[in-house]
Amino acid sequence: MGKTNLMDAIYYLALGKSYFSSSDRLVANLDSDFFRLEGIIDAKRIVVKVQPSKMKSIEVDGLSYDRLLDYIGHHPTVVIAPSDIQQLVDGSEYRRILINNTIVQYDAHYLSQLMVYNRLLKQRNALLKSYLETRQINKDLLDSITHLMIEPSKVIHQARLSFIDKLKPIFLSQYKRISSGKENVDITYNSDLSHEQPSDLVENNKVKDMKMGRTSRGLHRDDVIFTINGQKLKDFASQGQLKSFVLSLKLAQYAILDEVTKCKPFLLLDDIFDKLDPMRVEHLIESIITDSFGQVFITDTNEDRIPTILVSKSISFEKILI
Repeated sequence: MGKTNLMDAIYYLALGKSYFSSSDRLVANLDSDFFRLEGIIDAKRIVVKVQPSKMKSIEVDGLSYDRLLDYIGHHPTVVIAPSDIQQLVDGSEYRRILINNTIVQYDAHYLSQLMVYNRLLKQRNALLKSYLETRQINKDLLDSITHLMIEPSKVIHQARLSFIDKLKPIFLSQYKRISSGKENVDITYNSDLSHEQPSDLVENNKVKDMKMGRTSRGLHRDDVIFTINGQKLKDFASQGQLKSFVLSLKLAQYAILDEVTKCKPFLLLDDIFDKLDPMRVEHLIESIITDSFGQVFITDTNEDRIPTILVSKSISFEKILI
């Protein structure tokens, strides 16, 4: 019905990219090769234009931003969507994305170093893949790229460690509130760089990398391990527990952005209440109607479920039917 499109439009205006698609080409309508978004945030008019063969344009009150790097972080935003449950539980890539999408909103240096690392990683992997096909490689070039990856690796790893240290106690507190303390949960950061220096890590795996045709270890392999009652979350959690876990994770993400940026982020809850029992729904709503939260957008297929709770707690809201 268009509810998720509306949420993604808000996210795009706030961060200059889509939450639900990795490519701008997939954001436009099927019969169109461009799109334009316009909205008012903090009394400023923001316009985003995406056109074929042109750089993305972001304007704030008529002034253009030349780089997305300079725009991200002005309007911190957190999204909680149904796809988060499966993706965060099943895929380490999405757990890294969660970390990255949080830190880049308050640390521009992290974003720049992440971009450098990813560019060098792509170059290194292309060189290693070429070796598999031709059995020839420029070792000086390989060593040069590898050396350049060391400093970004240190910066990124330290920022991620600090983030997880902040995230964990807030997450545990949120989960206890939503679940009424019924289960014991935990999150653990797992990184190759926690055990080896970046230079040693790459040197010790150079021969393996050449055999595999890719960079086998490093920051791009980082992961966050989720557990419930000492067991893997993926294998032992019910649907309600999975949802409570991810909701708590995202609310902790919100709290960190709020604390670090000194700005209340937008919170977008997109159709997340199905399969949650009424008690968990009410506990979640109670946790986001406090003064700790700023503007909250909620979509739901049940027209009356959330309004009924908000009315019972004398919370003002605006209802939009789509």
